[in-house]
Amino acid sequence: MTGYIGCAGLVLILLFIVLLFVRRKKIEKGVEEFYKKNQFFGVKELPESISQAIGNGNWIYLKSSLVVEHKPFEFYWLESSTTSTTFVNNSAQTTINCFLTIAFPPNTVSFEFMQKAEKLKETEARKLDFFSLNTDKPYRVEKLNDGSFIISWQVLNRADIFQKKIDWLQQNLT
Repeated sequence: MTGYIGCAGLVLILLFIVLLFVRRKKIEKGVEEFYKKNQFFGVKELPESISQAIGNGNWIYLKSSLVVEHKPFEFYWLESSTTSTTFVNNSAQTTINCFLTIAFPPNTVSFEFMQKAEKLKETEARKLDFFSLNTDKPYRVEKLNDGSFIISWQVLNRADIFQKKIDWLQQNLT
């Protein structure tokens, strides 16, 4: 009897691993479709002020534009991630943190948009942030010396979260 229980346990573990793999592939496909839908394309360099503001790291540089009220708004879509490993009782725990920065070239966005972005930023920590990642509130909103404007979030690498950022831009750019 215990042999059947052990075998069933192994089958359930294998099924769980397969489901995780399928889910990961679905998420990756969703992100690829998001990039195509929003017409992102890769760029090799950024304006100097934006590059200095985000610092060195393993950033992915993408560029796109949105048309709001017949006016195009070009922006840079910058993604990065960090990985850290901690050991507790000889067991490794790896954490991956993903970051998104949307950067606008100098004098692209209005003062009203900058104010809306600043209001979106939450300075007082939420109690729930300890238990779940808050992908809605940016941790950095800044107008740079040359007039460029950046908004940075900690995110999960998922199309639904990315689409919320595009939707917010579409609703608030003027």
